[in-house]
Parts: sequence; C-alpha cells; structure tokens
Amino acid sequence: MAELRAEIVAAYREAIETGSPDALRRADAAERILSRVYGKPREHVEQIVRRPESEDDIERMSEAELDAYLASMPRLKVVGD
Repeated sequence: MAELRAEIVAAYREAIETGSPDALRRADAAERILSRVYGKPREHVEQIVRRPESEDDIERMSEAELDAYLASMPRLKVVGD
C-alpha cells in the first residue's frame, strides 16, 4: 500500500483541483482501493459519554456532551396513577 500512496494522493489532489471526469474516475478508483484495504468507514460517529463528577463538570459540558449524557441515563417509568 505504501508504494501507492503518492499515486492515491495525486489522484485525489487532481480531482479536487480540476474536477475533470478522468480525475474523478481516478479518485474513485483510489477510494475503492482504500476501502478494500482498510474497509469502509463507519457511517456514524460514536459519541463517548463522560460522566460528570461535579456540578462544575456539568456546567463545562458542551450542549452535545450534555445531550449525549442525558440520553445515556436510564429512563424512569411512571407506574400507576
């Protein structure tokens, strides 16, 4: 794979710089080679949820971190009225 690195980078660079159909086909071929060697990339990003240890930790969390933390908490069920 290392021997193809320069050619793969050149294929991507030419496709980005020129957008020509031939360059895009070479970049697509490079993508197929990379996918075959390394596998296809994941379609989603895994969120690593960190557990806050204090109120200060909660205040410093980004909105995305807070959403992920709250989504990871067990849901309470209302039993009977």
